[in-house]
Amino acid sequence: MNNKFNHVILVAALLGGALLNCTAALAQNSADLSPTAKDPARWYTEDTTAKARSQTAQTEANAAYQQALADCRKMRGAEAKACTKEARDNYRHDMAEAKKMLTQTQ
Repeated sequence: MNNKFNHVILVAALLGGALLNCTAALAQNSADLSPTAKDPARWYTEDTTAKARSQTAQTEANAAYQQALADCRKMRGAEAKACTKEARDNYRHDMAEAKKMLTQTQ
């Protein structure tokens, strides 16, 4: 019976330690999301208008398209051509969605 009790205490201690580690990791991650002096202020301003949200979506679409093209350039032949076509299709879709934001009401 004493061994069972020791086992329960050991398991509880291990779980408690794991919980503390998870809590510390979450605290570190939330600290990483806080503004720093190096970050541009615009990263922390909310897009409150449809025009601002649309412009942000267009900026993100452009960045995603450039990244996709860079990834496609690492490929060769038909694979690269298909990748470029998919990137272009995704870009057109994303831009259409961004422009739709201008006409939508909140």
